[in-house]
Amino acid sequence: MLKLKLLLACFVIPFSVSSFGQQTPAAPAAPAQNISPPTLTTASIAGFTCTFYKSRFDLFSLSFVLSIYSTYKVEQSCDATYFYDITLASMDAQSNTFTRSLLTLKGSAHGYTMDVNLSPVTEEYFYVGRLRFSKTGQVRLGVVDAIKKKAWKIANVVNSSYTTFFLESKLHYIWNIGTLAHKLIAPNGDKYIMYTFTNEIATDLTRDNLVGLGSRLKLPEGWSYQNTLLSKTVTVYPTPLDNFRSAVIFDEFNNFYVKYSP
Repeated sequence: MLKLKLLLACFVIPFSVSSFGQQTPAAPAAPAQNISPPTLTTASIAGFTCTFYKSRFDLFSLSFVLSIYSTYKVEQSCDATYFYDITLASMDAQSNTFTRSLLTLKGSAHGYTMDVNLSPVTEEYFYVGRLRFSKTGQVRLGVVDAIKKKAWKIANVVNSSYTTFFLESKLHYIWNIGTLAHKLIAPNGDKYIMYTFTNEIATDLTRDNLVGLGSRLKLPEGWSYQNTLLSKTVTVYPTPLDNFRSAVIFDEFNNFYVKYSP
């Protein structure tokens, strides 16, 4: 849920409202226990989730709100080939039956890198094609912050990797002792641990070769990429005191990282 497409969704709304096609009804939701999982193909990788985004402007709080919808927990594993074949017009029309917005953008198929994912799913799911999606979080960005980031220009938006944004979601990620973790270290010493990766851009990227990712990243000055065998358990678990907010960033290959305290 904070990648190039994600950011574009946040900031293009006030300046361009697009129509992606005529609305078509989505398949009605039914109790999960009565639904067989979708047929998986060789393109489906165990544990992969697919994501899309719905963006709107909240006049009450004068902020941009990006809602994140994922197949996490409501699908056994996302069929990436099928997901990428869904047209944006169809995704927009079907999702608008359940949740309205000014703009819909397709995300990617991501694989998780933590050892344990205890994040709950509390929202009802709905269908886009034969895939089920539910809301898993949102990003809220005030107008002042958007101006500071110069995010109203698309040329600036596409260069927003390694920029911190705050995800509101009840994350509960655990990396066990001895796990090989992949991290980004900011110039000020802040540590971000990778929690999802994708091969949407770097098509040869796999869970096994993330160890060599650092040599391929165009890191800003002062940033570093590290592979670390964890000597302590790492837990990311935002609380209600923080409004369930986590600081997240993404790299130019759309891999996601969340800030943590060692």
